[in-house]
Amino acid sequence: MNTYALDTDVISFILKGDENIATRFRRELENGSRISVPPPVLYEIRRWLIFNSSGNRSRLFNDLCSELVMEDMRLNAFELAAAEHARLKRDGYTLGDADILIAGYCVDNNYTLVTNNTKHYSLIEGLDIEDWTVE
Repeated sequence: MNTYALDTDVISFILKGDENIATRFRRELENGSRISVPPPVLYEIRRWLIFNSSGNRSRLFNDLCSELVMEDMRLNAFELAAAEHARLKRDGYTLGDADILIAGYCVDNNYTLVTNNTKHYSLIEGLDIEDWTVE
């Protein structure tokens, strides 16, 4: 069984009707994969939906969330994120707080992050990533 966490961009693709991503998502669920929404992703998607007053996409997102694992972030995820932020900053890189927190959540839970933003997430030590936009 695979364990995944969806990044904001992947959920956005699903909500906008990307058939390739939706097909892969359905296939993973049918194969028994555990798929999660990191709390920072939930925040990013909700604020986007609220700002855009998107009732149809909000309903679609609610339906999507009913099929996903929704769990809190543990303290260790924040500790991992803070340490990784400091390491990256010392190395001359900066990533947004939400991305660092998403990565910390994934590393803490041993989830593979599904994202189209592989370039900047590849900087995170210990983070497994997959890009479902390329198959």
